[in-house]
Amino acid sequence: MKIALRVLLVLLGGFVVWRILASGIADHYAARIAEGDRGAVQKALAWAPHHPQAVLADAIELIETDPVSAKARLKDAYRYDPTNPRPLVLLARLAYVDGELDEADALMDSAVRLGPADPSILNETAAYWAMRGELEKGVSYWSRVLEADPGRGRQIFPVLMELVEDPRTLPVVRPLALSPPSWWDSFFAEVAQRALDVETVRSLYGLRREAIGAPPTADERAAYVSRLQRDGLVTEAYLIWVNGLAPDERRYLGLLYDGGFELEPSQSGFGWIAPRTSQVEMRIAATYGTQGSRALHVRFANRERPFRHLFQRLYLDPGNYRVYGKVRPEGLDTLGGLRWQVNCLLTDSAQESTPLGESERFLGAGDWRSFSFDFVVPQGCVFQEIRLVSSGRRAFEHKMNGVVWFDALGIRKVEEVSAAARIGVSAGDAPMPAPVDDEERPSAGDDLESGADQDGANLAGSAGEG
Repeated sequence: MKIALRVLLVLLGGFVVWRILASGIADHYAARIAEGDRGAVQKALAWAPHHPQAVLADAIELIETDPVSAKARLKDAYRYDPTNPRPLVLLARLAYVDGELDEADALMDSAVRLGPADPSILNETAAYWAMRGELEKGVSYWSRVLEADPGRGRQIFPVLMELVEDPRTLPVVRPLALSPPSWWDSFFAEVAQRALDVETVRSLYGLRREAIGAPPTADERAAYVSRLQRDGLVTEAYLIWVNGLAPDERRYLGLLYDGGFELEPSQSGFGWIAPRTSQVEMRIAATYGTQGSRALHVRFANRERPFRHLFQRLYLDPGNYRVYGKVRPEGLDTLGGLRWQVNCLLTDSAQESTPLGESERFLGAGDWRSFSFDFVVPQGCVFQEIRLVSSGRRAFEHKMNGVVWFDALGIRKVEEVSAAARIGVSAGDAPMPAPVDDEERPSAGDDLESGADQDGANLAGSAGEG
């Protein structure tokens, strides 16, 4: 009796060891299936005929050639692992093809209940309901995909873009526009940047304005204004931008916004835009002798390329104007110097950058002093900019070290300007615009409000006393 018991125990132990070994080998081949090794399917099944992953892979291989057998294998796969929603998704698709719509719907609902936060299952569910013609339901599932995995925006945003670009399907995103999910700002920025027709962006922004409890965000407004500017709709862009300013920001409105540099650069719209660039630190800081409490501080550290990384878009009527301000250079070591430049960006017949006027050059060292220059906005020039640029015709003239402060900048309309201003030249000396090499040149359309270029971060520095 004892001998028989021992033999039984040995046999049971051997069986357990064999099962463990077979399961381990089957798992090995299952991992190779997941890596795309189709030959591993039958090898896994040979070691473990009921292995859920191997049975599922076997079923997938049969879908195209033998859908009836594929259905049976999918049911087996689900029975062997009832926690995996993937077999249910595939069964739903087969039921849809067979015209069994109620069964297909029920299977998809069951799959979602099993994987309510699985991005892949949610994505397939979204595609299924879109295929069923229930676009609003599909969009709601795509929203859940993006909530679970924001990185899938590259795949899903183009699909949503097609929907919003078609006036017939635009209403399906209305629920999301009225109660925007976490990914919405990124999607709106994509639409504003890439939509073929500005009317698409305008319509989407209009839906957002209907959301009483969740009005358009600052990022949405900036993206919309940027697109309007890009398309030459300057009046509309300016009105949208102004209406989005907070009460304390509106205090600084004028022909030039916040010329005293009391606020941080807004990086969008018609405010100051200061893209990051290497060997240059730009900040708003306190110092002596300012008109308000702060001023613009720009520090160069072995800068060797042209500088053109501070600007503001302008919305001026045709006429005569004067730019005025205060400057304090602190050991600004450069041969070419810095200057302010006003350019026409858009005429009623073409979109191009045409110089209208520029200041004297700033370099060396000294205490606060005033400066000014005149310029003329001609008829037909509907969009302008003021920009701080390095000056010089040769590369070595743009090498720069040292600090410069600016404060109390403004623009005012005047009756008469100098003869030089009437032909778009500064009163101080002949124009020497800063050349722009390919690495420094912002890309069309997306340089206006990006706030950063690709050649490095700002230098570190405190915002203390200058």
